[in-house]
This record gives sequence, structure tokens and C-alpha cells, in this order.
Amino acid sequence: MLGQPQRRRVVGVALVGVLCWCGVGYRLWTIQVARSAQYRKEAQRQHERRIEISADRGSILDRRGEPLAVVLETESIYAIPSRVGNPNELANYLSRLGLADYSEVRASLESDEEIVWLARRVPLWVRDELESEDRDGVYMRRERRRCYSRGSLAGNLIGFVGVDDTGLEGIEYEYDSLLRGMPGFAILQKDASGRVYPLPEYPQELSESGYDLVLTIDAMCQQIAEEELAHGVASSGAAGGSVVVLDPTTGEILVIANQPGYDPNLRGQGSPDQWRNRAVTDLFEPGSTFKLVATAAALEAGLLAPEDSLDIGDGVVEIQNHTITDAHPTSGFVSLTDIVGLSSNVGIIHVARAVDRERLYLMARGFGFGAKPNAGLPGEGRGILSRPDTWDEIHFANLALGQGISVTALQMACAYSAIANDGILMRPFIIKEVVGRDGDPAETTAPQEIRRVVSRETARSLTEMLVGVVEEGTGTRARIHGISIAGKTGTGQQTGPSGGYSEYRVVASFIGFFPAEAPRLVIGVTIDQPVRDRWGGQSAATVFRKIAERILRVPAYRFEILARRHAIEPRPEVPTGATRSVRSYPELIPVERDTGSTVIPDVIGSTARRARQALIQVGLEVQMTGSGIVVRQDPAAGSRVRCGQ
Repeated sequence: MLGQPQRRRVVGVALVGVLCWCGVGYRLWTIQVARSAQYRKEAQRQHERRIEISADRGSILDRRGEPLAVVLETESIYAIPSRVGNPNELANYLSRLGLADYSEVRASLESDEEIVWLARRVPLWVRDELESEDRDGVYMRRERRRCYSRGSLAGNLIGFVGVDDTGLEGIEYEYDSLLRGMPGFAILQKDASGRVYPLPEYPQELSESGYDLVLTIDAMCQQIAEEELAHGVASSGAAGGSVVVLDPTTGEILVIANQPGYDPNLRGQGSPDQWRNRAVTDLFEPGSTFKLVATAAALEAGLLAPEDSLDIGDGVVEIQNHTITDAHPTSGFVSLTDIVGLSSNVGIIHVARAVDRERLYLMARGFGFGAKPNAGLPGEGRGILSRPDTWDEIHFANLALGQGISVTALQMACAYSAIANDGILMRPFIIKEVVGRDGDPAETTAPQEIRRVVSRETARSLTEMLVGVVEEGTGTRARIHGISIAGKTGTGQQTGPSGGYSEYRVVASFIGFFPAEAPRLVIGVTIDQPVRDRWGGQSAATVFRKIAERILRVPAYRFEILARRHAIEPRPEVPTGATRSVRSYPELIPVERDTGSTVIPDVIGSTARRARQALIQVGLEVQMTGSGIVVRQDPAAGSRVRCGQ
């Protein structure tokens, strides 16, 4: 029988055992129950690895499906320095293949990093080459990179992405959420050596590619515009420039070109100043292209007709100690048509005074000035248009001239599109279609009418005036034989270092549309700070003509109007000395005086005024009603009639 001391020892040992078992039980309970979720996560972290499956970024295409921005697969080479057997030989090998610099590879392999990149985004054939070598410690990783397949084409418009495939500029930035897609994930098993293996029973979620964007841009027209703009900027010694081409009937933006430009593939070689889409962000004072507004207001209100004349006196206006004159001196009575054609500053001030401030302001707002165009582009400027109750006399006069107001190149092109579209302003847009992951259109942009700015009659009267500007006014450098061009020149002053307007810093511009009788395209050209050919009718009009001529050679833009020549060919034989004096443009059929008859010239595409002049010049009596552009004629061109009929 145990004594008292022995019993105490037994009880003590038993208590200790019970306590130990309680501790073990508590610990087991803690592990299995209380902290089971934590330990399960730690076990998963040790034996499983979650990897992200990146999504392919959507492509950006032009209106005909030509790729402008796509994703390409590439390979990248990395190494675990501790496992590389012969660093020197590996550096030599990669150097011989032209994949990496020898000294840079050696430096990377001698570093303390666990993993080092040796060459990023190398051609796909490198994988087969390295796998055939079976080099220890050298591995390949397949990566994707954004590629801009046309280089610098529309670079300011398209923009670029960052290293994490996030859009940073242009279309890439504005529509990043559509282009990026949805990344997926996969769970891999990891062994004791750290190697990972895919297991079918482990969960995974596949990535979803981003949407493709089909732009309204025409890559062929874009290239033409960029080439001619670059040449025009260089030949005039300008700081830069922009070109905007629109379809006036739909609002589709066919071209947005800028100088200087850049290649998004090589954006590191450029600067933020080159990345800017100047056509939609940069503000400037338009000058005479804005005279359209006062003219439209006068016509729409019925205050003036195209043939009405205004007395502009001696061609000088004095306002608040400011003297305003014309670049092409005029005086006396001048018709509204000639005020526009000669771009008379004094004349347009008289027109604006007849209109009054409120009408001028409302017409400017109607054309879209002082508001964002909402074309779906990042950084769109709304411009600056102050309220009429803040204008003094000189500001009112300056506004009529296109000074004291700030606009963008896109806004100006939209305003002229309204005239080309019989007075209806359309919302400009850049996204033609969003294509879903299944290849079917997910969203299509429909043309949207914003408002009627002026009546159809006013629009056609303005068009006739603008044709006169090109045929015999300040815009003759924009003429294209055989096609009627309507357009306006402008030269807007810029502020100088002292704060006032500079005599030497200007923005030269020309905006036109064609064919005038059934407009298909509007082209706006701005040249920033030209040193040579500083007037809009020089540098900008020349660029306009060259762009238009080349676009007209593109099959999709050949117009029926090209077949309508001003002259009839072959021309009849005419005895020497038996002709009347005629203008060289448009080419007219001379009258044979000795027969008392004449051949009807082709006046289709001419303005009513020019058609009347042409018919009178060949000895015909003309009575006209209405105005606008001649779209058909009877008797037909080439018919012989008696003089005086």
C-alpha cells in the first residue's frame, strides 16, 4: 500500500499528465478549429501558386480594318545566376546572337539578384535556339507587347500604353477600360524544390480579351495628310500644324494629323509636347475663317443678301484709338460676296454692326464655338467665347474678324461642315464600331444631328460665296481644275512676348469642302507660326490643295464631279483673230463672230455668278433666278446657239 508521500507523487504525475494532455488537446483544437483557416492558407501558400493570366489588349483598326495598334507575342530570357554553369560562355553566346550586350549580361549574372532578365521581347525563334542548347539556369518567358503597326501614322491620335499595358495617351487612354479586357488566373501545385505543375483539378479562370475599336479614320487619307502637312510645315519654316478631314453629312472624322508627330513604338525618344493631339487641344485665334459667322448671321436674319453692297468709305475703321484696314485695300460700295471673297476686315465690321452683338454671339454658339465638340477624344478644348455683355466696341469688331476668340482646329472644321451639310451641324465622332470578343459588333456609332444652324438657302448662299473665294478671291491656291472648291482663308495673330498681338507670330489656315454642289469632304488646315508664306491663302491653301488632289486619286473618293470639266473637248476650230477675250479659268469656248453663233460652255459646278459671266462672255443674254451652284444645264454643254438668244 502506497504511503502518503507516494500517493502525492502519483497524483502530481497524474495532474501533470492531465495538464499536458489538456495542453496538447488545446493546441490541437487551436490548430484544427480555431486557426484552421490560417494554417490552411499557409499550407496553400507553400504548396500552391496563384498566377494571373493576362488578357490580350484589343486592337485598334482604321475604318477599313487595317490594324493600327495590335498585340504581338514575344519571348524574354531570364536566368537564375546561382544555377548558371559558365556565365562567360553564356554572355558570349547571347552576344553572338545579337540579343544582348556581353558586358551587361556578365554584370547581371554576377549580381546578388535571385532572378535577372537578360533580354526582353526577343524574336520567337530564340526559344527553339535556347531549348536546343539546354542551358542550365537559363529560361524563357512568353510575353505580349503593344505594337503600332503603322509607326508614326496617327500617333498623336492613337497614343500609347505603359509597361503595365495601361493606356497613357490618346485613344489608348480614353478607351482603356474597353481595350484592356479581363485578366484570368490559374492555381498551380508547387513541390519542395519550388517547381510548379499545373493540375487539371485545380481551379482556373480564363482571361477575356479586350474589345477591338474600329476608328472612323481612313489610314490612306491619314498618310496623305501627314505627308503633305509635314512638307508644308517644313517649307514654310513653321513650328507645327494640324489637318482635320470630316465627312460633313455624318460627322465621321477621317483624318486628324499633327506636326510635330511621333512613333508610339519609340515614345521614349519623343517628348510630351510631341504627344499632344494639337487639332483637338490647342487653342488659337482663327482670323478670317471666322468671318463666316457674321456673314451667316446677316444672311439668316434677312438683313443682307449676297449681292447687297455696303459703303465702307475709304476702307478704314477707327475704333477706340485702333485703326483697322484691309490687307487688300477696298473702298466705296462693296457687295457682301466681295467682302467675303476679298476677306475685307472693314467690310465685315460693317456687316457685324448690321447684325448686332446678340445675333453674332448666338450664331457663333450655334456653330459650336465655346463648347466641346464631344467627338470622344481626350483633351478636347471648348475654346473661349465671352458673353456679348462683356464686349466693348473693339472686342466686338475683333470678334467679327476672328480675333478675341479662341477655337480648336476640330471646332473650325465642324463649323464649315455645317455649311457643307446644308446648314445642319453633325456631332463629330472617332469610334465607328466596338467589336466584341466574338467578333461581332457590340456597339456602332450612328450619325447624330446636333442642330440646324442656318437654313438651306443661307448655307447655299454661303457656299457660293466660298466658291468665289477660291475661284477669284484670296484662296486661289486651293483651286483644283475640274472640281468646285468652297473655302476660306484665315490668318490669326498670336500674342507676343510683351502680351499684345505680334506682327510675326500668326496661325495661317484654310478650310474648304468639295465638291461644292454636293460636298463629300471638309478639310481644315492650320499652320502654326509660318516664317515663309505667312498668309492662310499661301501656306495653308497650298497644303489643302495637295491633300485634296491626292485624296481624289483614292478610288473610294473619286467623285462624279471629276468628269464635269469646265471646258468642252475637243474644242472647235476657231479662225485666228475671231475670238473674244475670255478668262483662263474656267476655260470657256470662244465665240465665232463671223457666224453669229456660239457654243454653250459647260457651267456645271460653277457658281451662279460665274455661270452668268461665262454665258454673257460668249454672247448670250442671261436671266437668272435664285442662287447657288449649277448642278445641270439646258441647253447642254457643246450645243450651238445663235448669239443674243
